[in-house]
Amino acid sequence: MVCRSRFAHVCWLTLAACGADPAANHATSSSAVAQSASLPGAATSSITVAAAAPSPSAPSSSSAAPVLDAKGFTLRGMPALDRPWSSKDYVAAARALEGLPPTSWPRLEDPASGAVFARFVADDNLDAIRNEQLPLDTRLPESIELLASSRKISAMYIAASAQGTPLRREELAWMQLHIHHADAMHELLEAFIKAQDPKDPKYPVRMKGYAQAQDGAAETALGAAMVLSETSTYAASDLTKSCQGVRSPLVKITSRAAPARRAQILAKLEEAAAKDGDAGLRSCLVVLNRAAKASASRASAETPDGG
Repeated sequence: MVCRSRFAHVCWLTLAACGADPAANHATSSSAVAQSASLPGAATSSITVAAAAPSPSAPSSSSAAPVLDAKGFTLRGMPALDRPWSSKDYVAAARALEGLPPTSWPRLEDPASGAVFARFVADDNLDAIRNEQLPLDTRLPESIELLASSRKISAMYIAASAQGTPLRREELAWMQLHIHHADAMHELLEAFIKAQDPKDPKYPVRMKGYAQAQDGAAETALGAAMVLSETSTYAASDLTKSCQGVRSPLVKITSRAAPARRAQILAKLEEAAAKDGDAGLRSCLVVLNRAAKASASRASAETPDGG
């Protein structure tokens, strides 16, 4: 699936912006990423992003099992659902899913487990990394860990869906969380770069990594634009909800993208908006396309090189 490789890419590029070697291993959907990001004044943060495959200990998706309810997941160690989650909570949540067949995992809007899945993809899980009152040396490592730990679970869902478990709606919900995270990460990296001393020997590497991270976020936006037109894979009503949910971050990411990447995203949105099909989805895509074009036009006018 498109978004799987896009999310792996943006995770690697995020680490590069923090000063890691941009030439280090670039993860794909069939391999893992292991990188270190060193921040001034902060301990080294080692991040491993799991490949997009189910846990080796998880039973096959063909194992029929009912979905557990919130209490059942709590008994397995699922973190509290009544507060925003940190990266450590996502790690605990992944452990709570270990050994369970995908058919029993939390589902979107499910009467028994919907509250658990809602916490998986809740936007307020990103509040801590958006909180400008917290120091960058706290927010940036947490943002990287949050991406890695949340993506471990989303990759499990994507892999299980590819193997036949009906989890398409959940895939779209994870996509929405990840594109909002990409937007928040850009804001965070921008603040991080502005705080750096241009005379620092690592400054050129960090600037190069920052540019690559921007491109990675743009690839995430491109992947989302591609997914939003996949009516042969997802229900139009679900795509419409996702279109509405990703509009704001997708527009912002598109406006920040380099000219060539920006053109790719706009072309894909134009293509998606021109497709015949569900009226509600097409309407949302038309609005999204217009907003992205307008924002990109303003961004081009504000920068001499159009980037």
